[in-house]
Amino acid sequence: MLPSFFALGNLLDSQLRQVEVWNARDDAQALSAIQALNPDGTEISGNAMPPASFGPLESRIYNVSISSAGSAALNAVFTWVFPAEQPTLTVTAVRVIAMTFSPDWSDPPEEQLTWKTDVLRAYEGLEQRIQLLGKARRNLAFSYLFEDARQGSIFQSLVWGWQHREFAVPVWMDQAWLGLDLEPGAVVIPMATSFLDLAADQAVMLWGDHDEWEIVEVDTVTLASLNLKQPTKSAWPTGTRVVPMRLGHMPKSVEWKRDNALMAGARVEWSLDPTVGIGINRLAPSGLPLYRGYEVLTEEPDWSLDVGESAERDIDAIDFGTGLIDYDAHTDAPEFSRPFNWLIKGREAIARFMGFIDARRGRCIPFWLPTYSRDMEQSQDASASDLSVRIRNVLYSTHIVQHHNRCDLAFYPLAGAPIFRRITGSAPGGMDHEWITLDQSFGQARATSDWRCISYLSFVRLDQDSLRMVWETDDLLRASFRVKEVLL
Repeated sequence: MLPSFFALGNLLDSQLRQVEVWNARDDAQALSAIQALNPDGTEISGNAMPPASFGPLESRIYNVSISSAGSAALNAVFTWVFPAEQPTLTVTAVRVIAMTFSPDWSDPPEEQLTWKTDVLRAYEGLEQRIQLLGKARRNLAFSYLFEDARQGSIFQSLVWGWQHREFAVPVWMDQAWLGLDLEPGAVVIPMATSFLDLAADQAVMLWGDHDEWEIVEVDTVTLASLNLKQPTKSAWPTGTRVVPMRLGHMPKSVEWKRDNALMAGARVEWSLDPTVGIGINRLAPSGLPLYRGYEVLTEEPDWSLDVGESAERDIDAIDFGTGLIDYDAHTDAPEFSRPFNWLIKGREAIARFMGFIDARRGRCIPFWLPTYSRDMEQSQDASASDLSVRIRNVLYSTHIVQHHNRCDLAFYPLAGAPIFRRITGSAPGGMDHEWITLDQSFGQARATSDWRCISYLSFVRLDQDSLRMVWETDDLLRASFRVKEVLL
């Protein structure tokens, strides 16, 4: 029996495999029966069904048809009954139902990435951060609009019979379209694959509508194609959607609403397979500059949303309720916290954003973030070799005095990339100005009018291990996260 075992793993669609039965003896053997134990939607066919005779050294090919309909766990055993021997074929699989309804984009899909970080904090505010998850966990939330009673009934049936089991969930925000017709039996899907959630050994869905679809498994991914493990069964025209699939579970509570007897809608948050994480093909190097060994987030925030900062100092109030109150400050500086709102347009820019976020590992890995405000103003032109720069008086030399968390600056010229410098000294200069000394000159003369703004560089980390993003379209992403300053 070659092979004698089919371990199909996750079964998303019906499969057809072949098995060879060879009479290795030098005498004829009569096949009296093919016994089936727990066939559960699996059938054997061929041109030598019993009763049949196998001549000496004769080989026969049988077709094994495995249906996607049946119980969740398939463990079928087939026995070919000969007088001398009874070879067996075992077929195992876990059936997975595909959620083929497309989302309602008027209620934008959301994606949540979750890490886990153990933050150990010392008395004086210094931190040690330990990453506890190797890969981000992903949740996808889609709204579905069922425009007729049949669609709504199908959805209810899926919830009724399969809610506690695994689904194949389309990653609709990473969909693509066929650029040409695809014939039945195709083993290659020609398409641009860059920055999409595509990977070897994962599935994709060819989708026309919720009743017309086909799931195929990817063997390899190239820049211009998907190479398939099994050929396609149907013809698919130009414009057919190609959607990556990921395994996921429904929540324990699913709600839907009815507008009338025919129409209904539901929003489902899917928990994807935690062993997979963000697809490598979906990530790109952030391309951000490095300063003192860490990335600098030089992308400006979305100023259409308010940005509110807060400063918190770790202080204990010692009060026995009968006299004076004493205050014990654990840290020598406050820790600033602020939101960062980001609107990203285009798949490549989204992939760079994903690469940056994935590298953060939630709260674990810090980075530099400019305040993007005019924290200082140069008040006198500087020559190419000047290390001392005169600025308008902001009491830097009085209250901050090169504190580790406020001695790094980002100089934003009117055109070009920002320039990063460190303050090594400061001195008062009068009522209206003071002096700062930089670790390096600008290398060219800089007038006061050269700068769009001069901002502090804050050393920060994400303030949460969970990041939720809104997909306005499949190439427009809105993300918001809060950062917290790390004391140095």
